[in-house]
Amino acid sequence: MAQFEDFEALVGNANVGIHCVDNNGYIIYANAQELETLGYQRDEYIGHHVSEFEVDEGSLQQLMFFLNSMSTLENYPYKVKGKNGIKHIIFNSSIYEKDGEFVHTRCFSNEVDPTIFEVYQRLLAK
Repeated sequence: MAQFEDFEALVGNANVGIHCVDNNGYIIYANAQELETLGYQRDEYIGHHVSEFEVDEGSLQQLMFFLNSMSTLENYPYKVKGKNGIKHIIFNSSIYEKDGEFVHTRCFSNEVDPTIFEVYQRLLAK
């Protein structure tokens, strides 16, 4: 059987954005793809509150409501402030919980074209 690579190397070098947000809304992890997609350096993103990157007022509140209720988000469209403009992101996210308490998110993200983003928005509204 082939040797499995180091888990951090797998996640850190994935070709999909991955980040974790703690129960207070602070970004505690982001892989290289997440940072590249949004255009931020680690210190400009990790340790910051997710509200700093919110585009549409109230959208973060809805997103966190779903996650705080222990829901899983599938193909959830969300606009994010990238360093050089708005990014249209599709999130797939769940939470890590311990003893019934929200610890952090497990969020996977892909940037999509605005036209594709609109399709996901319409699907969510149904």
